[in-house]
Amino acid sequence: MNNAQNISEPKKTLLKVLARLHFATVPQLAYWHKDCHESRIYDHLNQLIKLDLVEVYKAKKPYIYSPTRNGFRAGGLTPPRGSRNYTWSVMTHRVHLNESEIKLRKHYPEFKFLPRKNTIKYGVNPSFCEHYGMGNGKRIMMLLDDYLMDSKKIKQTLERDHKPDPRFFDIKKSKINKWPEISDIYVVGSIDEQQYENHKAFIMKHKIEAKLLKVPTFWG
Repeated sequence: MNNAQNISEPKKTLLKVLARLHFATVPQLAYWHKDCHESRIYDHLNQLIKLDLVEVYKAKKPYIYSPTRNGFRAGGLTPPRGSRNYTWSVMTHRVHLNESEIKLRKHYPEFKFLPRKNTIKYGVNPSFCEHYGMGNGKRIMMLLDDYLMDSKKIKQTLERDHKPDPRFFDIKKSKINKWPEISDIYVVGSIDEQQYENHKAFIMKHKIEAKLLKVPTFWG
C-alpha cells in the first residue's frame, strides 16, 4: 500500500477510473481521463505496473489492464472478493460493457453502469450478461450479448423472477422486482452483426419494447 502514497495526481485519477471499470483498454481509460493523451496513459500504466498497482493481460491486442488489490484500494474502492483468476471472456465482457457505456453516453451524457453490488439493492439478481445503470433521469437495463446467445433470452430476461441476495436485500421489508419495474429503457447489445440482425427480427416478431445497440469489439 505504501507504493500508492507518493504517486502523482494524474496517476491517482487513472487508478480511480480503472478501479471503477475493473478491466479496460487504453482508449477507454483515455475517454474517462480526458486530461491525458493515450501516450501518457501508457506511461502512467507502465509506472503503476512497476509499483504493483496495475496488471496487464497480453493474450491479444489491445491489451487489457486491471488494478491489483492494492490498486483498487489506491483507487478508493474495496478489492473484489474471491479469486483473481479471471477468464478471458470475463475480461472482454467488461471491455464490451465499457464500450456500451461510452456509446450510451452519446444520448445520455451522465450515464454510468452501476456495480453489481449496488444493482442487487433494487431487488434483482443480475446474471452475467445483465447490467443496470442510470443517467439523465433514465434507468437503463442492458442485456449484453458477446457470446452468441439465443434470442429467446431477450424475452426471458424481461419475464424472469429474481432471487435477491439476502446479504444485500431484505425480502421481508422490500419488494422483489423484475427488470421492467425498475427500468425505463431496455437495451440489447451485440458485438456480432448476424446476432444483431437475429435479435432485431426476434424483437420485432414478439413486439418487445427494446433498443438495439451495436457494440464494438476488438478481438473478432
